[in-house]
Amino acid sequence: MVFCADCKQKLYFHRHAREKSENWKFICSSYRKNSREQCTMHGIKESHLKEIVLHEIRNVTAFARERTDDFAEYISRESNTAAKKELSEANKKLKKSEKRLAEVGIIFRKLYEDHVLGTIDDDQFRMLSQGYTDEQNQLKAEISDLKHTMQELQSQTANTARFAALAKKYTDITELTQEILHTFVSRIEVHEKLKDDNGSITQEIDIYFTHIGIVK
Repeated sequence: MVFCADCKQKLYFHRHAREKSENWKFICSSYRKNSREQCTMHGIKESHLKEIVLHEIRNVTAFARERTDDFAEYISRESNTAAKKELSEANKKLKKSEKRLAEVGIIFRKLYEDHVLGTIDDDQFRMLSQGYTDEQNQLKAEISDLKHTMQELQSQTANTARFAALAKKYTDITELTQEILHTFVSRIEVHEKLKDDNGSITQEIDIYFTHIGIVK
């Protein structure tokens, strides 16, 4: 459930028998496969990641449990903002794909007319038509996916009630067990480390909580 925030591939859990367990770490699987031109290490120690995730689970569940109304309002506001942005981007892509699909349809008709009139021979027609057929099929698949995504975004509501119920069930979270992790977290994305002018290093971790997504 731990992924690279940039290439979106899974992080590989690296441990060595000669290393102490506190030094075991996660690194980007793309980077590990010698594809260093595609991505960077995104390395983080397992012990550090566990500490961060446990801290955030404790904070968010306490918020949901102790200030349920404020929590529901906050999640609703944040999810609506994110959903509107995603919906706008998906709509732009949909219009662009639909426009191109219409253009390909016109090109196809002109191509067929040229073939019938003898302007282009059979081999040229087969070669050109195959390329446009492939593009047409790809566009249709993209349009279908975009419509599905937009439908989900339009009907999406943050299920704060279910999350709050889980938070009330687990009132004393002292360690990050498998049960706690999979109950409250659906996905973790690790960003690359950044160094500022003073030499200080920071690293962002995006935690996607079950039912509600990211809580900033």
